[in-house]
Amino acid sequence: MNLASDTLKLGIILLLVVLLYLNSFWNEFTNWDDNNLIVKNTRIRSLALDNLKKIFLPSAGSTYQPIREFSYAIDYAIWHLNPIGYHLTNLIFYLLTLIVVYFLLKRFMKEDVAFLATAIFAVHPLHVESVTYLAARKEVLVNFFFFLSFYLYITADKEKKGKNLILSFISFVIALLSKPSAVSLPLCLLMWDTYFSKKKKNRFTSELPFWGMMLVILGYFIFFSRTITPKEGSFYPGIHPLIITRQVTNYIAMLIAPVKMCIRYPDYFIRTMSLFDKLIGVAVVSLLVALIILLYKKQKKVSFFIAWFLVNLIPTSGLLRIAIQRADRYVFISSLSYAALLSMGIFYIAKRIRKKRCERVAILIALPFLIFYSSLTVQRNFVWRNTKTIWEDAYKKYPKNYIVCWGVGRARNEYHEYKEALPPLLWAYKINPREPKILYNIGQAYSRTKQYDKAVRYFEEALAITGPEKLHPSAMRDMGSSFLMMGKFEKGEYWLKKALEHNPRDLLALSDLGVLYFRTGRPELSEKMLTRAIKIDPKHTLALRNLETLYYKSGDKQKALEYLKRYLNLYPRASDAEKIRKAVQKLEAGETEKP
Repeated sequence: MNLASDTLKLGIILLLVVLLYLNSFWNEFTNWDDNNLIVKNTRIRSLALDNLKKIFLPSAGSTYQPIREFSYAIDYAIWHLNPIGYHLTNLIFYLLTLIVVYFLLKRFMKEDVAFLATAIFAVHPLHVESVTYLAARKEVLVNFFFFLSFYLYITADKEKKGKNLILSFISFVIALLSKPSAVSLPLCLLMWDTYFSKKKKNRFTSELPFWGMMLVILGYFIFFSRTITPKEGSFYPGIHPLIITRQVTNYIAMLIAPVKMCIRYPDYFIRTMSLFDKLIGVAVVSLLVALIILLYKKQKKVSFFIAWFLVNLIPTSGLLRIAIQRADRYVFISSLSYAALLSMGIFYIAKRIRKKRCERVAILIALPFLIFYSSLTVQRNFVWRNTKTIWEDAYKKYPKNYIVCWGVGRARNEYHEYKEALPPLLWAYKINPREPKILYNIGQAYSRTKQYDKAVRYFEEALAITGPEKLHPSAMRDMGSSFLMMGKFEKGEYWLKKALEHNPRDLLALSDLGVLYFRTGRPELSEKMLTRAIKIDPKHTLALRNLETLYYKSGDKQKALEYLKRYLNLYPRASDAEKIRKAVQKLEAGETEKP
């Protein structure tokens, strides 16, 4: 081992990766699981022993990925909810993974070939989702411990170091506790022992603990967690061998030319798949299997990496139910095959051009790939800037995708672009009219664009599907607000109260209920609701303005003046600030007419 050379090569790669991912540090949390796993997750708010027990004890009906949640808890202890810290942790694990990958590849090929393969692997834009997407923390964790476990296993095999075998098993367990997709590791160990192990006797005995742990994890998810069976009312397109083979083909295409990356790719449905899609998938997978067999004796390394590609797609292929059919993060471990084979191919061509000092020729050949992939990585990090940017990017690429239409509509609602949210949401509704969340999002958009009758229609459709108790609390509030604006006070009061039963701190529900009570001649209850909202958030604009209106119309000009001044102090540059200043001046002058 040439320590100086390794340090220089790794230093170049790691510095390049830091520069490529630097623009991701200012990316925000998104609504694609970041909110549930980090922002609203109270279990990551403490590292106390009682809380750690909650994190590490499994529970029926839920996934078991405690290492991910534990890592979030450490981040929260240091950074609270500053996303920069979470991005830093993701990047650190990615850099550690690259170090392991470099030394792993050196076990298969010459140093310069391993260096180029690691560089290609490091800059590939399909890895952005695993590194930049904060809810994908499990990906950087499982990838690091997976590669570490495999590396320690093969070093134990070659160097006869028993402690490395123990450390390999521990790393495997941590990988499984990060994400269960690490169950493919025993297959990779079997491949290593079959292809390269120099043991003459008991070649496969070292694998047995890994196979045992794999069976334990599979048993947990099949019989205890029950997360691999579709939940009632969930949208699940199903799976089929022809769908699996087609997705393998998609991954190969995206590794070579990742030009249409997306947060959520369209699902395939076997009944609507074209004949071309069915045949191309079967043809490509059949060719790969044939190459594995044909090259086994003469080109073991090539055969091994093709097999590595297929084997590590098995956990996310859909043989067992997973959340979605295809994602960039699913191909992370398999992408090592592409980087290794491309590097080997480049050096093969370089040697044919120039036998001596072929490294320079190889660099010239590889440079367009490295520049192309690096530029896409930087660009992809910008796409992940916030909720709206990731969904708008997806909508440009797949405007008829049901999930994408729903996602971009929801994002536009969050950014108060309610009119623009309606077209994609209505398209999603056309495809799946039985999804209550879509109905709620449409109702919200109509409510905020003052089309209250249409809003109520979609809220009531959602209500007919879910029943009153399962309707989303925000939908209850928006339906109550719509009835309020339509003058249907009884229904408005009912749904606003229901919303507050589920979320007593819903400021909009409190404010609207305060308005409703005032309009129906109950000023005491109105004051109670509005002051309750102010106690929760002293800066809540609607509650401040509504209290000012309540006191003014009730004849208490002094209190009305107090809330006008408080509003003006908090929001001196508000769009209505000048109007408020004139109102303050008139009230201070004793004028009774409110401007």
